[in-house]
Amino acid sequence: GRVMHVRYQKEGATGVAEANFLSFTSVGKASSVLAVIDRGDRRRQRVVSLASGDAARLIEAARVAGPNNRFGVGQLADRYETLVPIGASRDEVARATTGMRADGAIGDSGRLLIDALRQLTLAQSERLVLLLASDGKPEDRAYGRDDVVKALRDAKVVAVTVAFRERPDAPGPEIAALRRLAEDTGGLFFDVGSQSGRLEDAAVTRFAQFVGSGGTATFPLNRVDPRGRYLFTLEFENGRAVTGAFFADVPAGSGAPANPPPAAPAPRAAPGPVTVTNTPAGTPPPAAG
Repeated sequence: GRVMHVRYQKEGATGVAEANFLSFTSVGKASSVLAVIDRGDRRRQRVVSLASGDAARLIEAARVAGPNNRFGVGQLADRYETLVPIGASRDEVARATTGMRADGAIGDSGRLLIDALRQLTLAQSERLVLLLASDGKPEDRAYGRDDVVKALRDAKVVAVTVAFRERPDAPGPEIAALRRLAEDTGGLFFDVGSQSGRLEDAAVTRFAQFVGSGGTATFPLNRVDPRGRYLFTLEFENGRAVTGAFFADVPAGSGAPANPPPAAPAPRAAPGPVTVTNTPAGTPPPAAG
């Protein structure tokens, strides 16, 4: 839903203040989405066909939700390849996702995702989303999940993962890895576990809302004693609220941004704007800058 208010408070202080919030749509901001389909291993043609078809559905829904949003398509096999760059037309996306064949060797997925990330970060957009459709089977031999998560966070990119199963009753550890990749970057995870093997319409709608909503909340840190933990609450038009926190490690009087402790999964701390995305209730917003 639409964000109505963003309120903040320094932990230990009394009183809650209103942040200045601007929605992406009100200021003409856009999101860029790079859909990446894992097509390695010819034994998985069914999975590749389902994944590429649903990637096209997700892109089309997000295009309708936000006319300023931009989209591209890539594929993973023994290497990463961009099929159509960010900014591709509806017809170009359709051609890239139709008839995709599972005829490539399986590569190191961690290294390949970082290659895809480099292409996505070239897009000049307020929000960057890496949409990964896969069964999670390729192994991360050279680059582990932590390396991929760090690269995504450093680039302020959220991962949306769509997990396809060869058998609906066998999720396996690979599906859990895709879930963690989304959760650790503040994105969304969709588990396609139905007999049909297709993504539900509700998930497609949720993705479109995720890409097309949100905005930037700006509020000042305490100049005398800025260092500390800040709490904030997002209030939505449907009455729902999402709470989160971040730690500002800023010397008094400097006003200089600083990185948070490495273990903190919450938004990065810095005086200035906080980017807010459509996050499930009860979890902290994924990105700040």
